[in-house]
Amino acid sequence: MHGNPRLLQQRTVAHSEVERAQLQHALTSRIVLEQVKGILAERWHVTVDEAFAAFRSYVRAHHHQLAQLARQIADGTFETTLIPHPDRSRPQG
Repeated sequence: MHGNPRLLQQRTVAHSEVERAQLQHALTSRIVLEQVKGILAERWHVTVDEAFAAFRSYVRAHHHQLAQLARQIADGTFETTLIPHPDRSRPQG
């Protein structure tokens, strides 16, 4: 038994649209995350890797979602001073 070609085409188009939306969301989240790494690195005067490690550690410890908190930092609705700086354990000099 063969399916309705038009129905199959509609399903394929719908599936493609869902995949495109998911890919766009992932890309947007990645871009925001990269921006936040740069923001934190500049504010804290550390490397982007150190900034990301501190950010990721905070996210895990406080059960946040990485992309969601990154969006809040990027749009200014989360106070980054709540995240411990990666260099706090280092002697000041």
